[in-house]
Amino acid sequence: MLEPWGPLQMFFTDLHYQHQKKYNATLVAQAYEMLHDPYCRLYYCFLDSVLQKFTQFNLLFQSECVVITSLHGQACELYKDILLMYMNRDYVMKRSLADVDPGEEREFLMLEQVYLGASVLKRTVENVAMYNDRARMKEFRLKCRSFLVTAAKQVKKRYDFGDPVLSRLSMLDPAYVVGHQGVREQSLVPLASCLPRIIEQDDLTLQKQDDEWRRLGMDNLPEEVTSMAQQKCMIKEKFPDKFWGTVKTVVDDKGIPKYECVAHFALAVLSLPHSNADCERCFSDINRMKSKDRNRLKTDTIRDVLLAKQCVHWKQNNCTTFTPSRAMLRNMNSKVLYPSTAIAGEEPQDVPDIYID
Repeated sequence: MLEPWGPLQMFFTDLHYQHQKKYNATLVAQAYEMLHDPYCRLYYCFLDSVLQKFTQFNLLFQSECVVITSLHGQACELYKDILLMYMNRDYVMKRSLADVDPGEEREFLMLEQVYLGASVLKRTVENVAMYNDRARMKEFRLKCRSFLVTAAKQVKKRYDFGDPVLSRLSMLDPAYVVGHQGVREQSLVPLASCLPRIIEQDDLTLQKQDDEWRRLGMDNLPEEVTSMAQQKCMIKEKFPDKFWGTVKTVVDDKGIPKYECVAHFALAVLSLPHSNADCERCFSDINRMKSKDRNRLKTDTIRDVLLAKQCVHWKQNNCTTFTPSRAMLRNMNSKVLYPSTAIAGEEPQDVPDIYID
């Protein structure tokens, strides 16, 4: 809306003075007045700065990577950011976010102290007449503060900041496991007790998991594990599942896995979906694939096509640049492609083996 503001002003100015009879005069007049009202544009500048925060947060739920370990931290950061724009810092920072009341008027900042974004501040400083119009500025600031209060209430309504699972999942982040300094959680029992279906709750299993978890903080891990956690690209793109998959392969001098229990638990926890974006994408792919003209496609065929697409996507290629490996080509045989014609009693190979190198 802000980018085409100038052209919109010119367009509705022309309509207002030249072609008013051809259109609804009332609506044209309203649009003309709005586009020439500096406070209206100022409010759009405020919305532009605030809504960007929600857009960035929403990208987490669109991600195909595992971001559940950072979800709680990002939600807390967004909530604090909104609260500190109009509330006293001590009230927000010195208590649990679950206990903060975003509508507590006694903790509101004075209207002149409410932060409305750099763009708003810049325009009010440059336009002295606008700043000196006390009545309009008060009305504008009240409107902006009302938006912030509503936004904070909606965030709190949709996210439980006291959730015992999400608040502890940052422990499984590679940067925390390998590079955490200072106080480190000594046990995974508080997290495991919240997820009884993922790990057995008997004392022996929990103790073995804790022993491996504590050993992770003391042992010198192989270079491929530490480098995976310390690389900036890994932390940025959030691949904790790959990290824990590598940890699971670490063995001692006798070839016995050292962290199998804790890695299995971590991978099971990371399999929890953080959104339904991937499912929706899959449904969209199926709808495009199984059209009215191709309504007799079998489920196995649809699955195979989806797997092929995933393989090409993982290798960052497309259908014109993808080169199948020799292993893939060897698997392209009648026994795999047409299992119904295979020899009786012979087990066909799994379909995914066709696509995974």
